[in-house]
Amino acid sequence: MAAIVMEDHVEARVARVESDVGHIRSDIAEMKTDLWELRRQIGGLRREMQESIQGLRTQTEEPSQGLGTELEKSIDDLRKSLDALGRESRQQSVTNRKWTLLMWGLMLGVMARGYHWI
Repeated sequence: MAAIVMEDHVEARVARVESDVGHIRSDIAEMKTDLWELRRQIGGLRREMQESIQGLRTQTEEPSQGLGTELEKSIDDLRKSLDALGRESRQQSVTNRKWTLLMWGLMLGVMARGYHWI
């Protein structure tokens, strides 16, 4: 009698395991379907992104070609203005030296007069 009860209990557990296995199989089938759909969507997104990137590349390449010549022109203008500024500062430096020498000369003249050297 105990063997029959044990056998019924084991059969109930086996039936339960079989139903759980059936649920697991259906869940795995659903997951496979979802993965297939995700792969298809990712492939579409990848194509769209590649097309967008290629479009952006062509958009950025077109203006950058003219940008190089504009940049070279701006650099040349900057060099010219810096050269002019350098010439002007050299001229001012010479003028400042002249005034400094004149001022020292006058100060020495005043000192020589004050100390009765002259």
